[in-house]
Amino acid sequence: MPLLRWKLSYARSTSFLGVSVSLDLVSTGSQIDRMAAHMAAHSERMRAVPLFAHELLRTWHYQHEDTVNFLEGIEQGGVWPFALPVDPLLTVRAIKPEPASYTVLGTDGSQIEVDSHGLIHCCLINVGWAAISYGTKPEAWLSNQPLVVHQDEELFEDSEGSGLREAGEQHLAMLRTIAEIERLAELAETWRSRPAPLAIADGNLVRWELGGRRSRLGMPTLLHRYTAALARFRTLGIPICSYISRPNAREVANTAALLAVRDCARGEHAMCERCSGRRDRLCESLRVMPDRDLLSHLRPGECSGLFRSLAPVLQHYDFDDQILFCYLRTNDEMVRIELPRWVAASGHLESIIASLYGQCLRGRGYPVVLMEAHEQAVIHTGGREAFRQLVMEALNNHDMGASVSGKRLSKDQRAV
Repeated sequence: MPLLRWKLSYARSTSFLGVSVSLDLVSTGSQIDRMAAHMAAHSERMRAVPLFAHELLRTWHYQHEDTVNFLEGIEQGGVWPFALPVDPLLTVRAIKPEPASYTVLGTDGSQIEVDSHGLIHCCLINVGWAAISYGTKPEAWLSNQPLVVHQDEELFEDSEGSGLREAGEQHLAMLRTIAEIERLAELAETWRSRPAPLAIADGNLVRWELGGRRSRLGMPTLLHRYTAALARFRTLGIPICSYISRPNAREVANTAALLAVRDCARGEHAMCERCSGRRDRLCESLRVMPDRDLLSHLRPGECSGLFRSLAPVLQHYDFDDQILFCYLRTNDEMVRIELPRWVAASGHLESIIASLYGQCLRGRGYPVVLMEAHEQAVIHTGGREAFRQLVMEALNNHDMGASVSGKRLSKDQRAV
């Protein structure tokens, strides 16, 4: 049989920082440059918006009752996700010193995704936690707990009209989030006798992804588990809050946009005087402005007033567990703090903010307890490979031939 001679054509490799890459860096670089130019132009268009927004908020700050009445009138019919101010719009709270004795509890999670081309249809969720007491009797507990998920009812969703289908990334992320808050509630019960315990969740307490009109059939069960875990903190009397670093929420900005539209003197298609000469209206520009930019008047060590989220999913929370939020300026960034109604009403708000700010100072910009929980949760490359080996050995021990798909094999072995 004659030897076949193949003429191979590979994408030209280049070197970047001493590493050979096949990515077309010339094309990529030009696209990135266009992206940067677009961002610079957008920044220039937005330059006048912060001053306009601050003047708007200052006007409505002194009309708090009118502000709430107007916004409540469109609460059910609004098309933008906005928030109701609990305090006057430009309220600023100075943060008190960190308590001498207090306890913080935190959890975080990571996962090994389902690999449809792997050895078996399963995933692993690893929840890490940290419990730290400060004061006269310092104490700490750092650990983690893995959970192997393999049951069909957890890995497949019942999609209306089309039967079962493989659960997507959002579904698995929600399983991890539920595992985190359930473990946090268990920690709260175990450490409830420590001085001034505070549970801190990483990320939102408002589960936006579970409240959409297109939520899948399996979501109500997940939402019930989440809200049941959240209610446990109220039963225990232990405050819970969540910490969101570099938040991209626009609820307060959308609130300001609605107030601006109400004040706007323009006709349906005309520009008002303050927007004359602009490509876009100032009130519409507010809608693309993150809350963290809108509240840039806050200085390090200051906190905004409270706002009540109107996310549709909160209709499924107990009334006392519905979520309020505020913004806190640390030395490094603006962060969003979410907490249930009952926590804000219980007189814990000042001590919660003081503890969070103290945690950020100790952690050089991020709460120590969440940093330590993350370190316990993270699954490094060695752990992922060990998990794969354990799966392979278990399948072989039970006489179930362990094999991967041809696609996975092709990624491990290149051939022509």
